[in-house]
Amino acid sequence: MKRLLILTALLLSSGLAACNGQTPAAAKKTSRPATAGRPAAPYEVRGIIDPGINNMVAFAFKIPRGWQLHQSFQRAWSGAVPSNVIYINFYSPDKRNGIEYLPEANYHYVDGPQTRNMAQMAAQYGGATRELGSLPPMPPVAYIKKVLLPQLAKAGTQVRVTGEKANAVENLGQGRMRASGYVDGVLASGRKVRLSAMLTSLTNNLSGEVYCNWTANTSVTQSDTDLDAVYAYNLAAQKSVVLNPVWQQQIQQLTNTGVQSNNAEAQKRMAIQKDFQDYRNKLYSDVAANRRASQDRRSEAFSDALRGEAKYEDAATGQRVKVTDGYSHVYQDRQGNTLSTNTPLDAGQVNWQELQRVETKNY
Repeated sequence: MKRLLILTALLLSSGLAACNGQTPAAAKKTSRPATAGRPAAPYEVRGIIDPGINNMVAFAFKIPRGWQLHQSFQRAWSGAVPSNVIYINFYSPDKRNGIEYLPEANYHYVDGPQTRNMAQMAAQYGGATRELGSLPPMPPVAYIKKVLLPQLAKAGTQVRVTGEKANAVENLGQGRMRASGYVDGVLASGRKVRLSAMLTSLTNNLSGEVYCNWTANTSVTQSDTDLDAVYAYNLAAQKSVVLNPVWQQQIQQLTNTGVQSNNAEAQKRMAIQKDFQDYRNKLYSDVAANRRASQDRRSEAFSDALRGEAKYEDAATGQRVKVTDGYSHVYQDRQGNTLSTNTPLDAGQVNWQELQRVETKNY
């Protein structure tokens, strides 16, 4: 830990680096010829710059002295949540040896009875059966062969595989596992190449459904001289990485703000979806209720016709009464008594109100 703090202090006090990963002033001084009795160190410290946060040093590591380093530091966004997309390469002055670190790849995978049932239903209705970024976890060597090699081939780099090695899987506890391995090969130019991968996974089992999030960190080591020696530089660089705690704090704050923003947007979308669902449910309910009411009216009108009855209505009050059918006129007095007759009454002589026959369609 003391070594890490000293190295971090060195980087920050040196004003590390422009965006192309230039050596700090202190590191440049150490690159001069060594004095008698003090051989030059085989490594020098380089910083990786985050241009999105005031060109702050994100992290530093050591590379062979005199090698050239280049970086690409960008961000991808999932809504308002950032993820770093970092590419690094460094190579010897004669360009006969080189190391590349490819951007980290993130994957997720869910499996279980419920997930498989949903996938089958989606397939039946012609929907997508796998989400973007969904990939089952696999051993590092398998990942290199199934994912990395095809990606390189698509970019125009063909590798003839000559060997492979898988290291023991590490159990990090609490569902976290880490595994590494590499595949050796030869490029079309005859240069030797080693493709290595370190996979880290987090697995949880919830109600019979297995949820797995995992990342793949891959590198490409090339050499015209001694591949094992150059790969040793690769491993040394990985082991020497020191993160800048100030940069980590800035990234965490940016991530927390993004998560809050994404959650707020998700809540808005859920509220809109709920309103729409409620509207659609009410619409369907109203349509169903109207259909049932229409069927009830038709059924009642049919039953009345079979029994020789008909429904009449007071046009002024809307009150209805059911009487024996077959008469030309139907009247009702103020006490609710009805009179069916074929002879019209004189409204001026009696206090009766004539009712209007209700048509079947308006039952």
